[in-house]
Amino acid sequence: MTRRPQTGNIQIVDLLRSLSILVVLISHFAYFVPEPSPLFRGIWDTFRGQGRSAVTIFFVVSGFLITRIIDLGPGGLFNLRPGWFYIRRVGRLLPLFFLQIFLGICFIGIAGYWFQDHSLNFFRCFKLPQDPADPSFWASLLTLVSFSWISNFFKGTWMGIGLHWSLFWSLAIEEQFYLFYPWLLKFPRREKVLAWILLAQVILFLGLSGGGACLTPPNALPVFFWSDVWCYGAIALGALLYLTCKKYGPVLSLHPQWNWIALGAGGLAILIGGLNLLKGVGAILSTPIMDFGVFLVLLGGIHLPFFESAWFKPFALPGKYCYGIYLLHVAVLYFLWPILMSVSIQTSVFVSFGLYTLVVTCVATLSYRYFEAPGNRAIQKRFAAAPH
Repeated sequence: MTRRPQTGNIQIVDLLRSLSILVVLISHFAYFVPEPSPLFRGIWDTFRGQGRSAVTIFFVVSGFLITRIIDLGPGGLFNLRPGWFYIRRVGRLLPLFFLQIFLGICFIGIAGYWFQDHSLNFFRCFKLPQDPADPSFWASLLTLVSFSWISNFFKGTWMGIGLHWSLFWSLAIEEQFYLFYPWLLKFPRREKVLAWILLAQVILFLGLSGGGACLTPPNALPVFFWSDVWCYGAIALGALLYLTCKKYGPVLSLHPQWNWIALGAGGLAILIGGLNLLKGVGAILSTPIMDFGVFLVLLGGIHLPFFESAWFKPFALPGKYCYGIYLLHVAVLYFLWPILMSVSIQTSVFVSFGLYTLVVTCVATLSYRYFEAPGNRAIQKRFAAAPH
């Protein structure tokens, strides 16, 4: 499929994840620091409002990478051992997931109760539901897969929960899809059939998301975000991307001009969707259009050696450690806020954001190397001998 070893990282994937995580960081960072100058406020506000949409880029990339891992693993796509797959998911996700819960409880206990921090920043970061002992909150959090739906059903009593906790909505949606993915792969037995199934899922979730949003009364409080429905389609789109690359990769590698065309068309789609250039009813399609743009950018970029240049490596680092950045950035933001506020006032918001991004990337790198990766290895070693 590519000119690099199949098991190696694909740098353009990390570059896109870097773009996504930076938009997520901006969307939260902007609530804690002063507004930039009027000259840059328009673009700043656009990025600030696209945090949730940017997360769907992770879903597209995740569908691609998970399907790739399965295909290159024991048994390939259609003889997957579900136990092997679930152990890999558990090992990768749970160490940092439980650390995140532990950190949240520590911040509430130490900063909230011991030091009596009742500031707006503290509540933005770590606020619990109206009833801190709400069993629906803790049960859905610990089971993870139900968190996204239950958090929407309990909008009233969970209103305004801290960013530290609300981040789990995306992990829940992703794991809901992957809970059934290994069993879906047992039926097609041919990549062409699987591709049609995935395409049908993309169309179905796109229709449900767009149709539901159009039919919902303007003042209604839905039991879930219709945009969440598209997230499943974004994962399926990523899986379809892998099959497309696998089938047409050799041809695309021989025709670089086609890759540049796909890259340009995808970049334009990302701009149209990400900058909300569609208005009215068409705005509902902004996030799916952006994700289809990601599909095209990766389809073209994966087969261009240009994006493997060492010059891009520093820009790919946030994407490489995006899981840690995503879960840990709120705690880092709370810690650094006095410094970031001072830098924003004395220099600019952009210098402050650059400092914040550097620190949170370093924290995520250390977390991965000295906590997540060892935890992952320990879990896989512990359950490697179990029958699955």
